[in-house]
Amino acid sequence: MRCSLFIFSILLLFSCRKESKNTQSIAIGHAAMGLEMSNAIFHDNSKEAIDLALNYYQIDGVELDVQMSADGDLWLYHDVNLASSTDGQSCVNNLNSSVLNSIRYSSFHRESLLQLDSLLIDRFGSKQIFLDLRHFNNCKEQKVSFPNFFNALESLHLKDHLNIHCIVSDPSLLEYLENDFSIYFATDNYEEGVHLLQNHPNILGLVIRNKMVTEQEIKALQLLGKKSIVFDLRSPASIKNALSKNPDFIMSDDIPVALSLMH
Repeated sequence: MRCSLFIFSILLLFSCRKESKNTQSIAIGHAAMGLEMSNAIFHDNSKEAIDLALNYYQIDGVELDVQMSADGDLWLYHDVNLASSTDGQSCVNNLNSSVLNSIRYSSFHRESLLQLDSLLIDRFGSKQIFLDLRHFNNCKEQKVSFPNFFNALESLHLKDHLNIHCIVSDPSLLEYLENDFSIYFATDNYEEGVHLLQNHPNILGLVIRNKMVTEQEIKALQLLGKKSIVFDLRSPASIKNALSKNPDFIMSDDIPVALSLMH
């Protein structure tokens, strides 16, 4: 009898324990509300998705994908080719803004493509905005003009906003941006990323896939005074795994699940 009571007490104790929550990491939405998620209400990188993430779910920030049009304007679009997600053809880099204005996503709501300067940055308040600078023209198989990309960013006065950051994946772009903008470097190789951070002290940290970084490596980054943004988080298991590593930011494709696991 005493043995049974003891076992019952132990089971009761463990059943009442709550799983500890990660209160350190900051959640941001990948392409606003996630990429190619079956439960998505609005298309990624659309104004509607941004408003849903920041205003309805009250998430701390969003990552957005930025491409430059043929006439030097900046547009939000993720894929390398317009035909994959819209009723348009070719690449963003090959078309003028007058054409891009008429293109719609091939989604239920048929949202418009969003030009970056149409976003009222001030309305985001203290929310964090991460702009992933997509610098390669796949239609021409060449890099876009880095000086033109820099000029387009500078014309929007983004560097005046402390909560707006650029994500760069090509070291060649750093010479144009690192002295004027808040920069994170995206890489799939942790060691190469750390080496780059040591040579470019103004860069704030790394953006890296969850499976490519360990908890110990994230701690090592933090000891260097650098931050980590972990992404490729599409399932509850992957989000929970990322949170266990205590990164500075998790870039989630499933915002409701991420918030439920954090709070």
